[in-house]
Amino acid sequence: MAERALIFLHQAVSDLKTLEIECPQGSVACWVLQCCAQILVICQSVKKPEHLEECSHHTAPLLYYSLKKVNINDNYLFLWFI
Repeated sequence: MAERALIFLHQAVSDLKTLEIECPQGSVACWVLQCCAQILVICQSVKKPEHLEECSHHTAPLLYYSLKKVNINDNYLFLWFI
């Protein structure tokens, strides 16, 4: 699921740019962050050892992508605009 989600998120953000869809400032970054968080929560529930390694392999890039959207500076949280 995490592997497909990352592809979906990249494509959705690309489509928004291509179609020149107006979005409130920061809303796309918030949406990406929320999607990543929900998927990571689901992946944490994996209990079978044979699936854990595969899930971890795909959640790392998803976590990295979500963290790229967040910047903490002087105790303030900033979302990078896509």
